[in-house]
Amino acid sequence: MVGKMVIMVVMVVVVMMMVLVMVMVTVVVMVVMVKVIVVVIVMVMVVMVV
Repeated sequence: MVGKMVIMVVMVVVVMMMVLVMVMVTVVVMVVMVKVIVVVIVMVMVVMVV
């Protein structure tokens, strides 16, 4: 019984860690995309003005 409980707890912890990593990666990708979009918009505006 104890062994099964430990295995279940370890599995839950691993799944939670994987979800956390996925969320962090998603946030980082979104931030990078937003920065790229802002840079592109600024460059386009500069080109339009010039």
